[in-house]
Amino acid sequence: MERAIIALERSGWMDERQVATLRVTQKSWKDYAKSQAEFAAAEFDGGSMAPLVFSSELESVTISRTGELKRMMNEMSERYSE
Repeated sequence: MERAIIALERSGWMDERQVATLRVTQKSWKDYAKSQAEFAAAEFDGGSMAPLVFSSELESVTISRTGELKRMMNEMSERYSE
């Protein structure tokens, strides 16, 4: 995911405001991802499954976000490449 963010930032397809907004959005997403993983693990609170569920959920939302970032990169590439 970090590579996708760096690629977007360095692509030259976004102005400074868009890059700054991407960084704010990514920070908000990280907060969301942690909360989502905590929510999923809460069902197993106090049990040995909780850490596994937390990790699995965090992995799942990270994979999804990485896909979103790659999609954005592809769409920008189509729009701005020669």
